[in-house]
Amino acid sequence: MTDEILNVLKSSPYLWRTVKGLSTELNMPETEVKKHLEHVLVNDVIRSVQKNQNDDSLYALRKRYHKETPLLDQFLDFLVPAS
Repeated sequence: MTDEILNVLKSSPYLWRTVKGLSTELNMPETEVKKHLEHVLVNDVIRSVQKNQNDDSLYALRKRYHKETPLLDQFLDFLVPAS
């Protein structure tokens, strides 16, 4: 399951993904996907401080986030509180 989650996060057209979206795409229970994101893949995945419009947490590959997000935006992501 770990490799499958990583592959989806790497190949997705979206940087940020929800547990529900990953679960649907992988045809796996949300509880298992969330467990892997927050415990098994803790060094590879980051969770956004802001949530989406449905109040779902958003997850991205750490390396991809740092590669695709300008440094100033990364800095602001940690300074600006979620509204």
